[in-house]
Amino acid sequence: MLRKWDTAFKDSLEWVLDDVPLNFEGANQLKVNKKFERKQFDFYVNQKVSIFAAVSEINPNPLPKEFEFTDSKLSVLRVNPMDQAEKPKAIKSFGYKIYQYSNVPKGVVDLKIKHDSEVNIIWFVQ
Repeated sequence: MLRKWDTAFKDSLEWVLDDVPLNFEGANQLKVNKKFERKQFDFYVNQKVSIFAAVSEINPNPLPKEFEFTDSKLSVLRVNPMDQAEKPKAIKSFGYKIYQYSNVPKGVVDLKIKHDSEVNIIWFVQ
């Protein structure tokens, strides 16, 4: 689930979400590794959805042409290892632009990602 202070990637506890726009809080997050090196991303949706991808501002946009910038952003913080009782302490902050692919029909979604090296993408659906 997309929410503030949740981990941003499935393979690291030192990257957490921040500044999640209210209209995206609670969206279903498809967690992937921090270094997204795949040229294809496929998954199944059981109903019509909108797919969102937050891409680091330091990377060129690697998404297919169906994705449009939403004028929204979120932040990803690199933090010291978290103590469950405390709010994480940020070491560094990165901006991520949020893109949307609307009205994706039920079934297999097969996205082609254009990049020459690793890219950081946070995926979520609504």
